[in-house]
Amino acid sequence: MSEREFEAFLKEAEGDFSTTENWEDRLVLWQDKLQVLRADIHQWLAKYVEAGSIVISEEEKTLIEEGLGSYTVKGLRLEFGHHIISITPVGTRLIGSVGRVDVIGPKATQRLLLVDKTASEPNIATYITPNGEVEVFEATGQYFVKVDWAWKLATRPPEVKYTHLDANAFFDILMKVVNG
Repeated sequence: MSEREFEAFLKEAEGDFSTTENWEDRLVLWQDKLQVLRADIHQWLAKYVEAGSIVISEEEKTLIEEGLGSYTVKGLRLEFGHHIISITPVGTRLIGSVGRVDVIGPKATQRLLLVDKTASEPNIATYITPNGEVEVFEATGQYFVKVDWAWKLATRPPEVKYTHLDANAFFDILMKVVNG
């Protein structure tokens, strides 16, 4: 490949990026929902923190995503006994959800997804355009700002199911990531 062909390739690639998504709004939504998740976790664990059983600290992480560039997110680090649990934001550019956070322990990792509050499983459709391009979208056809988003525990593929995230579900997650 010549340099001229490569430059033409780069110029063509600049026009490839979809402008249908408002990435600034998506980033604001993502950051807001991360704050809600952190606040929920602080609330669920408050009595254990007050008793000195758990220490919670914030951890910053830089993510780089197409359309959003480089940005900083906050996760959490939980310490209790000799265990350390990391609650780590993964990203917002995902198919079927607006965000993912991993709860990482010594023996397992659990995935929290920011999905439609009414969803119990992924609802994704694939469409192949007449020119052979594949488009993937939520089968509901709803744009992300019209959906009431909620954090849910997601099981592993291939049969992904969502479970409502509340204090009891979060306690179960912590025990699973520590005990396996």
